[in-house]
Amino acid sequence: GTSFSAPIVAGMAALAISAEPAEWGTHIRGIVRYAADYIDDVNPGYEGWLGRGRANVLRLFSDYRLEVPEQMPDLGSAVSTFALAWNAEIAVQGGVVLPEKWDMTTNRRLQILGGYDATYTTRDPVGNPTILQGDGTGPVVRVRQNVDVGTRIDGFRITGGKAIHLNLGTLSGEYGGGLLIENSTVMLSNLLVEGNTAVSYTHLTLPTKRIV
Repeated sequence: GTSFSAPIVAGMAALAISAEPAEWGTHIRGIVRYAADYIDDVNPGYEGWLGRGRANVLRLFSDYRLEVPEQMPDLGSAVSTFALAWNAEIAVQGGVVLPEKWDMTTNRRLQILGGYDATYTTRDPVGNPTILQGDGTGPVVRVRQNVDVGTRIDGFRITGGKAIHLNLGTLSGEYGGGLLIENSTVMLSNLLVEGNTAVSYTHLTLPTKRIV
């Protein structure tokens, strides 16, 4: 199918360049890849063989929103898809458990909002948060330096994480647990961080912390 898909993708890239002529090739490639519809779920047996999915020119310009797990299976995949999109929204269904170990490095502004209902039209970030379940081998959510100051993370219960050792000179030690933010300023709201391990001592019981 490459002989047929190549001109379609090239045409989409040309449209993207005409809309944003000042952008570089990496950004153009990113938004063209984002515009593909995720279709693994409707093609059982071909998961991972369909590239980024089905080309969608309309989405190239009008739909900077992804729904998890409806359109993308997990939060990490959605964030990676939007690595080159600006001020996009990731809408995550509330009440679902997402096995995550999410490392965020993009400097693009993202709105990552949990607690949506099954139709992704209304949300209850406090009463029905999305559950991010770590595997106990590191922070559940790690936000690296230079993530855009306008990035917002809202409506999640973060659990099952474990601190990692960072060598920071005089401040070396165990950092993270559920949430680790490194030299970044992001907006956090309606987060319940509980059931994480900050240190290796089993006799310590850490209190629940809610970020409001």
